[in-house]
Amino acid sequence: MNENFAVFNNRSIALLIENVEKENDVKIYYGKIVKNDTDYFFVGTNNKINVTLDIDKLNRIKKIDSEMKLQIPFVKDCEYFLWLTIESLPNENKESLKDTEINWEE
Repeated sequence: MNENFAVFNNRSIALLIENVEKENDVKIYYGKIVKNDTDYFFVGTNNKINVTLDIDKLNRIKKIDSEMKLQIPFVKDCEYFLWLTIESLPNENKESLKDTEINWEE
C-alpha cells in the first residue's frame, strides 16, 4: 500500500454514510483512522465500528479546513472526513456488514 496514506494514521475523522435509496438518510460516525500492518481502518470512538479503508476509500478522504468547520458543524474537531454511500443489500450481504458494527435499522 502506498505510504502517502501514512499521514492519516491515528488522525480524527468524520465518517458520513448516506443511504442513497432514502432521502436525507445519513449517519455520521466519529473516530480515528488506524493502520494495522499494511491495512487502514476507521475505528469509531466507541471502538465498536470498524470499517476497512481500501485504496479507493483512502483516496476519497478529504482534509477539513477552517472554512469547512464554520460551514459544516457536524465535522466537529475532526481533521478529515469521508463520505460513503450504501444502497439496499440482498439479505445474504447484510450478514457481512455485521463485522462493521454498523446497524442501519437503529
